[in-house]
Amino acid sequence: MTPSAVLGDTAYGHGEQRKALASLGISVIAPVITTQNPTGLYDISHFSYDCENDLYRCPGNKTTVWKNHNTKIEGWQYFFAKKDCKDCPFRTECTSNQNGRSVFHSDHYEIYELAKAYNASEEGIRNYKLRYHVERKNQELKNDCGLGKVETRSKKAISIKATLAGIVLNLKHTVRRLFNPSPGFIRHNRTA
Repeated sequence: MTPSAVLGDTAYGHGEQRKALASLGISVIAPVITTQNPTGLYDISHFSYDCENDLYRCPGNKTTVWKNHNTKIEGWQYFFAKKDCKDCPFRTECTSNQNGRSVFHSDHYEIYELAKAYNASEEGIRNYKLRYHVERKNQELKNDCGLGKVETRSKKAISIKATLAGIVLNLKHTVRRLFNPSPGFIRHNRTA
């Protein structure tokens, strides 16, 4: 049985994971990774990408003049001309680099743009709200079933503990569905 979609956080939203899951016919419902400029100056959202001409346009209406691929960070670095940046009225908000500004363009740009469009759609918003149920179960497995702090490094022992935690959660779910107990399960003993 293959799920039709995976609900996740930003870690699942990376291009490699999205591509791998798409090859299996599985959609990813997760936020798209956003990168902030570590200097606190203009981030990528201030620049527009012209896919037809394969260049970026800055807030000062200048365009990139060359680019360089970096396989380690999986993308292209687009560079603006030094002379364009030198006389730009936005320079102090945009860059402190004497050689001018550059922006990063991911190899997964198209995947991210499709994901952003889906996440902004009514269906995407509705489906993303389902993540609450998944995160609630993850929190229960991590905190209440002890998977957050396992006492062993053995893969086999961790696998056994995770299997038992899954059995406990499914058993609790079954009891809730069959008997609707009130007040429900008490997770922690209260001490006086």
